[in-house]
Amino acid sequence: MPIAALLAGVTEFLILDGVDQFPLLAIGMAPTVLAAALLSTSPNPKLGMIAFLTLIFFVVILSPANPPGYNPETWLFSSFMAITSVVLLFVLLRTVSRHPTRFSGTGT
Repeated sequence: MPIAALLAGVTEFLILDGVDQFPLLAIGMAPTVLAAALLSTSPNPKLGMIAFLTLIFFVVILSPANPPGYNPETWLFSSFMAITSVVLLFVLLRTVSRHPTRFSGTGT
């Protein structure tokens, strides 16, 4: 998640600063999208999952629009909320599914 937020910030404020045409948007997003798509096919499951989440959250945090709005406050808020939601989901899933036999009725 922090990787996607960082890449979205770099893309939005350094690469796409002032860009208002679709071809330039596609060229600016291409390195991150292509790298994440290629890494998601790797045989390493952890690397593949990180790349898959980066691919999804990069576009969500970047949120391209027409006309583009280059507001750092919006980027910080959406990045913070996306990272917080993933951390809370991780904690929730780890606490609920810590002992899967506890809820099935077939455990000891």
